[in-house]
Amino acid sequence: MFKPQNPRLKLGNGHTISVQASRTHHCEPRNDYGPYSEVEISFNGKAPRYLTPYQNDTVHSYVPVQLITRLIEENGGIVEGELPDFNPQPYTEEEEYFVWADPANLGFTITVVTKSELAEMFDLHKPKLKADGTPFTFQEYVDDILIVNYGTSITEYEYDKLKSLVFTRIK
Repeated sequence: MFKPQNPRLKLGNGHTISVQASRTHHCEPRNDYGPYSEVEISFNGKAPRYLTPYQNDTVHSYVPVQLITRLIEENGGIVEGELPDFNPQPYTEEEEYFVWADPANLGFTITVVTKSELAEMFDLHKPKLKADGTPFTFQEYVDDILIVNYGTSITEYEYDKLKSLVFTRIK
């Protein structure tokens, strides 16, 4: 017998989200009892960038429950429905990791960077003003870099693996 699926949550801004956890979902622990530290979700809107590393075709897999709490809070809270068995903790900002291929070098140079490193660059170089004369925010700066370079968010594990690669020139 399979655990029944949880109904979609209706959020304060009208979005809905499916939050699932069982032995047949991408969650941790992968059982029918919980309590769960990571869950599987699908979201009927543009998913925030911090969920990108967990995207897996049509769902987001093994998403930490702290990010579920953040997502729910950012979308007006739960209006209807209930979460699987977990006790979400308040979200605390975690490091974010990004990767892109440098288009100036025909994609042969890969840039792997943390959000903290981008913050240092932002503080050091203070980007120019936007067309309307207002200063760029740090978030706009990060978004612009990722868009221009076709960058994406990655997990800490992927970041560590890419940082540890040793490239050798083939003769």
